[in-house]
Amino acid sequence: MPLFLEEIRTHSAREAAHRLLHVVYVLFPGLILGYLSWADLAVVDHAAGQSAPGRDVFLALLRETWKEMFDGALVSVPDMPWSYLPTLFALQLPEVLLGL
Repeated sequence: MPLFLEEIRTHSAREAAHRLLHVVYVLFPGLILGYLSWADLAVVDHAAGQSAPGRDVFLALLRETWKEMFDGALVSVPDMPWSYLPTLFALQLPEVLLGL
């Protein structure tokens, strides 16, 4: 958006709109292909994606693949307990920063 506003200031609004549409035209196929490849991965590889293909693909991938070690067990990130973040800070931050 800032680049678009700068284009309006330096060129005409019509020229800025033309350039913006050209950028969207060039990037849109990549966006579609990226989404379809991610959706295919969810449908083929994950049970959550197979139960509802095309719906909640990103949440299904997040729930199935993103796990962290906490308290000696692998825990799905959306199901982390409230104590995860304070524990993480206590273990990883230097004492000086914890004191501040």
